[in-house]
Formats: sequence, structure tokens, C-alpha cells
Amino acid sequence: MGKSTFLNTLIGRKRVSTSASPGHTKHLQTIHMTKSLVFCDCPGVVHPQRGVPKEMQVVFGQYPIAQVREPFSKIRFIGESCWPALHVS
Repeated sequence: MGKSTFLNTLIGRKRVSTSASPGHTKHLQTIHMTKSLVFCDCPGVVHPQRGVPKEMQVVFGQYPIAQVREPFSKIRFIGESCWPALHVS
């Protein structure tokens, strides 16, 4: 169960959008219960960043693996970055 589902359950009705797959919440959502009580729902998945190679984002789970069209360069990146180096005989 994710944060959004938990908030909806806590509130007792659907106030924030949910999905069966992680990463559905894209921005901060606030739910004002009373003047002094506010629930905040925020993304729990780190989104891709500029300046970081896509291969590195895939390796660390920052780039959605389902959006990778060509996985071989990412695998090559892992192999070339290992220490000690991996060698194909």
C-alpha cells in the first residue's frame, strides 16, 4: 500500500489519485482536513535528473525501466564500470 492509498483509507474516501504501480503521484498534494490539520501526499519516486547519464539513472532506479527502449548500452555501462573489470573470454 502506498502513501496515497493510505491517505485515502485514513480519510475514508478517495481524495487523492492512486495506481497499482509505484510512482503515480507526480507533485505535492495537500488535503485540508481542518484549519489546523493538513495532510500532504508527495512523490516517493525520484525522477530523472539533468546532467546525470541515463545509464546511471537506470542503474540507480531513477529512470523508469519500462521506458528504456535499448537496454544493451546500460548493461555495457555496468560491465565497464565494475571493479575489478569484467572481461569476456
